[in-house]
Amino acid sequence: MANYTRTAPELRFFAKVTKTNECWLWTGHKSPTGYGRFMLPGPDGGVVQAHRWSYQHHHGPIPNGKVVMHTCDVRNCVNPEHLRIGTQGDNLQDMREKGRHVGNPEGVREWMRTNAPKLTYELAEELRAEYAKGGVSQRELGERYGISREHARDIIARKRWQAPPAS
Repeated sequence: MANYTRTAPELRFFAKVTKTNECWLWTGHKSPTGYGRFMLPGPDGGVVQAHRWSYQHHHGPIPNGKVVMHTCDVRNCVNPEHLRIGTQGDNLQDMREKGRHVGNPEGVREWMRTNAPKLTYELAEELRAEYAKGGVSQRELGERYGISREHARDIIARKRWQAPPAS
């Protein structure tokens, strides 16, 4: 077998992936909706969605007007065997068939229960206090509290999770 040296994007990508028995979980930055994101290095780089990069890397280009769908319904999964091409209509139909659409409040509540960050005003204050002490980055706090670095930054700047309304 020939020697293979990974490219810079591959090294950057796979450093943020934890492979389980089924899914390959993206452990790097995630969008507010839970999809993995990462920065491609180099002059042509930019922010890309991790599952789309994985699909392209393993299967080839994504046709214009198509989306990459997760067969496993795990938003931060980048396992190329769990990704397939479809239209946005296919994606919406899949969502309805699996009970994850807005017209199904129980499906939405279940998604929120299992995927949404469990942040409270008290935890936001705790995050601010930890940052004020020093020695911890916004990224580390984001990972610790299950939120993005940007969300942690906004909490620290009091753009989010300000004082609760007086009762």
